[in-house]
Amino acid sequence: MQFLPLKLWLNDKGFTLIEILLAFCLFTVFLVIFSGFIINLSRTVDVYANIIEKNETLLSALDQLKTFIKTGYPVALLQNGSCLQIAMGKNLIEIYPKDSNLLVKHLNTANPILDHCSIMGPLFALEVMENGKIHVQVSLDFLFQDNSQEHLDLQYLSWCEVGNEEVEE
Repeated sequence: MQFLPLKLWLNDKGFTLIEILLAFCLFTVFLVIFSGFIINLSRTVDVYANIIEKNETLLSALDQLKTFIKTGYPVALLQNGSCLQIAMGKNLIEIYPKDSNLLVKHLNTANPILDHCSIMGPLFALEVMENGKIHVQVSLDFLFQDNSQEHLDLQYLSWCEVGNEEVEE
């Protein structure tokens, strides 16, 4: 019995039906395995792309919140802790939820900094520390488009110190 490649060189008659069927079956098996691999790879890429997108959304919103709280002066909590008012120099900004967005309001214009957050209670809490710094607690719940949920409890310390004015709660 000779191997197929050696038989091809020695035989001038061509391929037999069994050889063609065997080659077609091997090609089909290879094609099915390769297609399954590509499909699974595509699904994996989609899943990780969604995870990366969620993380980038959360991190950018948290970075904006941190910047507002650390560089501003948290002045007051409004609407039972759902709205945080921060003094940025002479300007007042408000951070509050509406529908499923977290908005920043400045000069009567509100811009979203975070989508898909759900309100489960007071978002913000203020506490004046012994050293005069203002401790801000943020509690956010997120519901994403793929129905996954995240909960974050954050604590920031404002760089500003409380002077003669008191923080309103």
